Amino acid sequence: MPPGHGEHLRHFIEVVQQRAEPINLPVDMIKILSAIYTSAETGREVVQ
Repeated sequence: MPPGHGEHLRHFIEVVQQRAEPINLPVDMIKILSAIYTSAETGREVVQ
């Protein structure tokens, strides 16, 4: 069974605290963050 959203958030926090290695490549994270900002600005879902 794939990990749930909460597990992903915990892992993200561990990466920020330098307790774990990132799962995604940095390029993927940049795309995700860009989509978050675009969604916030437009009020719409961003599909890539």
